[in-house]
Amino acid sequence: MAPCDYYFGKTFAHLAGALVVASASAEYSNLGAAIKVADAPMVNLVISFVLLLGTLFGVLLTPPGSPLKYVFFVAFAFWLGQTIKPLVKNLEDNNLLVRVLVLTTGVFVGLMAIGFYDNQNTLGFGPYLLAALIGLIITRIVIYLVATPEERAKSENWMALAGVGIFSLYTVYDTQIVKENARMCGSMLRKGRLPDYPAESLGLFLDFVNLFTNLSELSD
Repeated sequence: MAPCDYYFGKTFAHLAGALVVASASAEYSNLGAAIKVADAPMVNLVISFVLLLGTLFGVLLTPPGSPLKYVFFVAFAFWLGQTIKPLVKNLEDNNLLVRVLVLTTGVFVGLMAIGFYDNQNTLGFGPYLLAALIGLIITRIVIYLVATPEERAKSENWMALAGVGIFSLYTVYDTQIVKENARMCGSMLRKGRLPDYPAESLGLFLDFVNLFTNLSELSD
């Protein structure tokens, strides 16, 4: 089988594998709690951020086909599952997990279908989506730092709704990125660049997880 054969199938297989690892991590593993520093939430936040960032860059920077890339890929998906474990537990306690998962999957598949059948109309939206995402992150940080608990509670639904909108557009955009990379795969291969399916699936993987977390907040 040539490296570019079944480009979409290979990308979505890696996406499915990452989702399975993250789901199993969130449901069955408690490693995150085991390595937490007692009474030091900021330290734990920094540790979690460093682990996520380190494994993410490991996926992006290791060469395609390297076994180490898959070690980083699995580690990233696993640790992301650990970060959403409290959210998953809260949904289970409120009998909402299945409903949110079904809703997330339906929305995600529908948006991927739009991205697949649309004529690449969102490929130029990347900078605008990134700016919107950075704006949302900064807004969340400011609200967390300066708002009262009551003000935070009032803003949560609006922030979650904005997150759903941004990551819905990102799902369409990232699907079209996969389409474009699949189209260019042959020419890239002739230049010595192998397809990088773990890295290719990361955008859609993060879109799904972020849609899930934002829809969970709206369901509370």
